[in-house]
Amino acid sequence: MSHTIQIEEKTVNGVTLTVRTSGLENDGDLILFMHGFPENAKMWDPAMLHMAEKGFRCIAPDQRGYSAKARFDDITNYRVPNMVADAFALVEAYGGGKFHIVGHDWGSVISWRM
Repeated sequence: MSHTIQIEEKTVNGVTLTVRTSGLENDGDLILFMHGFPENAKMWDPAMLHMAEKGFRCIAPDQRGYSAKARFDDITNYRVPNMVADAFALVEAYGGGKFHIVGHDWGSVISWRM
């Protein structure tokens, strides 16, 4: 089966994030991909397509400050605990349960805290 990247908005934890997805129709575990700075979720497209072909369900959000509807003047909104809460809420929004996380750069900071 050939997979593609889908883009949608998901409101979780009081913010609306742009989320790239692939393989959501699969039965495998969920993989959450967290981008670094100054990148965005598009960096994960090749990895997501590969893992979707292997049967995984893949999501990659544009984090706070990168999603058009999740930009704030108050910098306290960008604290790590808020971003960790966003990530957990996304996992729940996409079915919860067992999941894997892949983080790069600042995305690994969020991943480590999860």
